[in-house]
Amino acid sequence: MLPGLAPRLAAAVALQLVERDRAYLTKALDDAWRPFPTPSHDDRAFSTELALGTCRWRGILDAALDPLLPRGLESLDDITRQILRLAAYELLGPHPTPPHAAVHLAVEAAKQLRNPSLSRLVNGVLRSLTRSSQLVAGRSQSTTRSPRPSSPTTLRHEESPPDPSGAPKPTTRPDRPTNDQQLLSALPPWLFSAFSSAWGEPAALALSRWSLDRPTRSLRLNRRHPDFPSHLRTNDSTGRNRTAPFRARLGQPRAEARGSDTEVRPPGDSLITNNSPVLPLPPGAGDLRSHHLVASGAATPQEHGAYLVAEALPLRSGAIVLDACAGRGTKTTALAERLPPDATLLAADVNPDKLARLAPELQRLGLPPVETLAVDWSVGVAGIAGSFDAILVDAPCSGTGTLSRRPEIRWRLDPSDIDRLAALQSAILRRTASLLAPGGMLLYAVCSLLPAEGPEQMRSLLSSSPGLLPVPGAFPLPWHPLDIGAALLPHESGTDGFYAALLRRP
Repeated sequence: MLPGLAPRLAAAVALQLVERDRAYLTKALDDAWRPFPTPSHDDRAFSTELALGTCRWRGILDAALDPLLPRGLESLDDITRQILRLAAYELLGPHPTPPHAAVHLAVEAAKQLRNPSLSRLVNGVLRSLTRSSQLVAGRSQSTTRSPRPSSPTTLRHEESPPDPSGAPKPTTRPDRPTNDQQLLSALPPWLFSAFSSAWGEPAALALSRWSLDRPTRSLRLNRRHPDFPSHLRTNDSTGRNRTAPFRARLGQPRAEARGSDTEVRPPGDSLITNNSPVLPLPPGAGDLRSHHLVASGAATPQEHGAYLVAEALPLRSGAIVLDACAGRGTKTTALAERLPPDATLLAADVNPDKLARLAPELQRLGLPPVETLAVDWSVGVAGIAGSFDAILVDAPCSGTGTLSRRPEIRWRLDPSDIDRLAALQSAILRRTASLLAPGGMLLYAVCSLLPAEGPEQMRSLLSSSPGLLPVPGAFPLPWHPLDIGAALLPHESGTDGFYAALLRRP
């Protein structure tokens, strides 16, 4: 098999599973690699980045490919579509592959995965795409007086995995697409319209630009680890320079701190304050489970916005705390790390298998065990009779605040999914709120930027539960304040997108 062909075949099959079966991309990649003998680390890394990038750019790629096919892209079988999209991403994306290599490998992929006659169609379409893109690039260069400087919207592909085909290392393009029409194509029309209605069209365009980014990752330093003070000092000294331009804005009025409506902060450039336990990592940092700080129990992989969510729940001495939708327990362990010694924590989730993973995580971090309970909040409270002083409801949601990290979400969702999830969130909120003790605090959070899953949930809950009150001033920068609660807008904060609201029972 040609060098570099296996990663492209696996990426094509994975994208086929995403489009045909609504699969999640990470799982689809695992399935797509099964027929191949043990792949190298470079092959897996390249295939992953290629599939993720193609999924992010799919709308833009389809708009470029569709006019080149007499009956349009949708007239093709699903695997040929993926082969063309992958090659188009290699030709048009932020780190282009030399055209001869991209076209040749796509033709070979078509021969392997489909009828060889389709390889001629793939060859013709991609050669036409190459000619048209070169023509546009030539016109652009002839009308440009001076090179365009790098901007905060630069895609970060400096550490992208090497191409196993041996093609020369590409030159990273300086910017993401800035053409509004291209940005409109980056999201399904219904989702762009929803973002535009919620936040305004300039913000929706900025969110489209953000959704094309390759996200950074981060670690949350373990407050209970013996080496935490030294790790924190190291993180603070290295992080101060990186975030200096944005730290200066902390003292400015919010309108100035946000900058222009269309400014997009690079991923990871969130407003990190001194003494932050969040250690930012660049894209392509490898499997974070093998990071030395994680292996030693000194840190946990956690995105910075998710950390800010968990930090927003006050934990007082002697509190009885409920993490109502614990999932895999990342926010549960964040709560456990700052839990007062005389407080207790209950982790609940509908999925018992996820709860089973919590005990070894707590042990890895050197934290005491917590009680767990399988609860389906959509049908009841599983016999819980007591009340809680602090409740975290990190509810199941659409994930529209994580489009850069999980790009397939935009193509899996449709408006009916939002209605279904909003109904589930409402049921969870009603039942967990009934367990809140007088004087207690409930933090509701979703990694969604759609009002139906955020502010509208709070308005509905408050109208039906007059004993609950929103807590003002609970979300400082980089949170974007709303009438009820606040949002992390990725183009402002540099984090994933979240909505959160803190409620109190008097």
